[in-house]
Formats: sequence, C-alpha cells, structure tokens
Amino acid sequence: MKHLLFYSGITDGVGEQLKDILKQAAPNEETEVCRTIQSLAYKLLPLRSVAEAQKTVHVLVATSPEELDDIYSIRDLLSDLKIILVAPNRNHDTITKAHELFPRYLSYLDEDLNEVGAVFGKMVGNI
Repeated sequence: MKHLLFYSGITDGVGEQLKDILKQAAPNEETEVCRTIQSLAYKLLPLRSVAEAQKTVHVLVATSPEELDDIYSIRDLLSDLKIILVAPNRNHDTITKAHELFPRYLSYLDEDLNEVGAVFGKMVGNI
C-alpha cells in the first residue's frame, strides 16, 4: 500500500484545499496528517525500511517563512524522502531553504494547487 504524509499547520484555507486535491488525485491512498512540526518529526523519527520510505510521498505546506523555518529545522529527518514542498513565497531566502530540503517538486502558495495534485498523482503512480 502507498502512503501520503501531509503536513500543514493550518486547518483551513490552502492546507485543506490541497489535502482535498490530493485525495482526488489518489483516492485510495492511506493518509496521515500532521498539524505541528513536532508531530511531523515524531512520524519521521521511527526507523523505516527503505521500501516503506519509498512508498510514502511527503507533502509539506509552509504557509509562512516561520513555518518553512520549522520544516528546515528537521531537514535531517527529511533526507532521502519523496517530498513535495509548497513554499510561502519566492524570496531569495525562501528559495534557498526550499532547495536545501531537496524536494522532488517545489510549488508556491500563489500557484495552482491542482498542479501539485497532478505531480502527486504521477509520483504515486510510479511507486
């Protein structure tokens, strides 16, 4: 079974809209939702098998530079994972931090979230 680990600190707006789009793109995927950076880190801490890690797509939504800083603070836990990152803006510092997380796909809050859903659907289809 494939898996989606979704992180968004907000419970409405963009986070919920994207979560719905991802469900439509791959309706049969098991989904875990994290609302705090602590809960995300907790989910990432247990040692996982390589096979399990390769079957999980991590969609991380940073709605503010502070939230991106939080995600960046646990970057060691994110290494070698399949990540789709939605960044808050296109500032130089934001882009630099975002790329240092090595996402498979990088989007921004002001872009069409349906593109994120399409990329997620392709990633899940290739697992």
